[in-house]
Amino acid sequence: MLLTKGGETKIFKMDPAPMVEAAKIAYEKGLAMLNDMSGWKKLNDVDGVTGYEKPSDGIEFRTYKADFYINRAPKASSRFVFDNYADLNVELNPEDMEFFREKA
Repeated sequence: MLLTKGGETKIFKMDPAPMVEAAKIAYEKGLAMLNDMSGWKKLNDVDGVTGYEKPSDGIEFRTYKADFYINRAPKASSRFVFDNYADLNVELNPEDMEFFREKA
């Protein structure tokens, strides 16, 4: 970890295990929430893509997900999404992506 104070930067060694464990717990909670079918509100259904939103317990944060079927093998479809992730975000969320570009 780097710590900068008064123009001086120091490197500290840290045990990554607590952060890895915390990330694992957060990931598992997120996955459980996505797979829990209760509480999702359907937003829209366009050309076979259905969007949902779900409020998060105790915080001002809403989760969004989209469900759709791809008539291709998982290996091919996951490779397509991985290779084209940035372009897909621009196509599906042009306003959000423009906002983030302005902030960068």
